[in-house]
Amino acid sequence: MYNIDKTHRIQLNGTIPSNHISRAIFDRTILEFIEIYRMQLKTDPQLSNIPECISLTYWLRPQNLNAIKQNISYFSKRKGKGLIFIVPPSNIPLLALYNFFIALLSGNSAIIRISEKAISDLTPYLKILYALWNQKKFLFLSKENAFITYNKTTDYSAKLSQTCDGRIIWGSDSTINKIRTYEIPATSFDIAFGNKYSIAVIDANNLSQLSKDSFNLFAYRLYADIYTFDQNACASPRIIIWTNYSSLTNLSEIKQKLWQNISTEANNYDLTPYKVSNKYTSSWQLLAAYKEISSFSHWGNYLYVYTLNNYISNISDINLNCGQVFQLDMPNISDITLYLDTRAQTITTNYPPEILRHIILKSSLPTIKRIVPFGMATSMDIVWDGVHLIECQSDIIL
Repeated sequence: MYNIDKTHRIQLNGTIPSNHISRAIFDRTILEFIEIYRMQLKTDPQLSNIPECISLTYWLRPQNLNAIKQNISYFSKRKGKGLIFIVPPSNIPLLALYNFFIALLSGNSAIIRISEKAISDLTPYLKILYALWNQKKFLFLSKENAFITYNKTTDYSAKLSQTCDGRIIWGSDSTINKIRTYEIPATSFDIAFGNKYSIAVIDANNLSQLSKDSFNLFAYRLYADIYTFDQNACASPRIIIWTNYSSLTNLSEIKQKLWQNISTEANNYDLTPYKVSNKYTSSWQLLAAYKEISSFSHWGNYLYVYTLNNYISNISDINLNCGQVFQLDMPNISDITLYLDTRAQTITTNYPPEILRHIILKSSLPTIKRIVPFGMATSMDIVWDGVHLIECQSDIIL
């Protein structure tokens, strides 16, 4: 990136277009650009073994993009809306890239605001992207798109909002409310993905019948759901709900075995002294504040498990990260809706999804937007929080 205003630390790479560009969705040249970028990430010695990079390249593979394409209504009649101003979250840096590629696939150009906190994580990815879009065939992308960083004290978000055809905001409620004070054109759309929390629901009877290898795989998948993105994603499970255990006499042993396996997997997790300090402080604060916590177990500093005797009503306000979870026994799975609020987003589970979907659909509460199997909690879906990210960014030409 290069500086355009050192006083307010404004840095720009690309171009903020004066003329808004719109093209048909899934443009052939865009798909070619994405595939070349994906292959360069896969062979990059610095990035190729990073789990988040592996997930991104897996998501960008042609088979997945084709599957997304098959589930877009009026596919052949869609065209991008124009210029999309996107504010990704600072705590999940790679969401900036997912958002950028989705905007391109939707037939749009994009201005991506990069948080100063995310620059260091994104820099190696962006270097590859900038080198690619400066090639002759893809030079048009550098004239239509921009990644920009600026100090929060500037009014640059207001300027970008005034010219966009759509705005997508990810982040805390305070961030969203602040940016929403900046007007957008009356014909533009505005979508926000705010603070949410997610849960995991375990069919204990099913878990008890797994072979050793299958049990170990289950533990690994739950480990991945919890620890990916340092457990900062809205889709990261915050509470584990145990159900369907009435016929079991060894539920405690099953729990212990699962947590032990996950703590073993967590030895591969990048647990820095800073994260340890934060977890330790958090544990004391939680134990002092919530009488619902009946016991606390930990496996070194890698995994903290807080057992509840009752649900915590303000669980959506509690931030657990870097390997901390609540667990709660629930005799009747149909009671799950009693413990959810409008901020609940994702359920990861080993139940058939139809069972939980039926319970959610019968509920009068607007809650839960995703039900996925273990290991898929933080996988990017083209439908997020009930919003189709390509359909909302494109128009149907009838």
